[in-house]
Amino acid sequence: MHVKQKRLKKIPKDLEVFICESSTLEKKPLISEKEFQTDLYYSILDNIISELDKRFTNNSDILCGISAFNPKGNHFLDYDLIVPLANHYSCDLESLKAELKIIKKSINVYEEKFKLKITDVFIFHAFLCEYQIAFTEMFKLCSISITIPISSSACERTFSCLKRIKSYLRNSLLDNNLSNLSVISVEKSEAKLLDIDEIIDTFSNSHNNRRIILK
Repeated sequence: MHVKQKRLKKIPKDLEVFICESSTLEKKPLISEKEFQTDLYYSILDNIISELDKRFTNNSDILCGISAFNPKGNHFLDYDLIVPLANHYSCDLESLKAELKIIKKSINVYEEKFKLKITDVFIFHAFLCEYQIAFTEMFKLCSISITIPISSSACERTFSCLKRIKSYLRNSLLDNNLSNLSVISVEKSEAKLLDIDEIIDTFSNSHNNRRIILK
């Protein structure tokens, strides 16, 4: 029985010089370097560039406002950069302007008092958390600034660690234990700093079963 081969759909001549990604076109093997360049390489680059433009172009003002909360930046606490971010989250601009007038002096007093240099946004957030009654708007915007930059790839990595933790043999893990193991897996750098001997001693002393002796 003769099987009739399916006819390949060709790109119209008017579109031969362009990159076409239509699903109606049949995929053909890439033979020459020119075909590889036009059908694959340029297509991937176009997708990457369009995704970058889509993600960052429309939100550039807000992202610049986030950068203004970095103590190491050249535009730390720049009011003009923070305004678009403040408007987007409906903050009181008058209160924000008043807070910015006194916050730098407050930072200097805080650093002298606690002998601590504010070098990153997390230390700055801790400072605002302690004095959030006086810097309500700044605390709100700084909390948003340290939350937004979490990328999708970082989130995906945290979910992928569950494949390693909740295996077939651990399928009966309770949610609390699974959550604790996930935190340890995600925060590897912090977990490595823990003193294992101290943890074992604490567990041994707090356990009600005296027959358990950990050495």
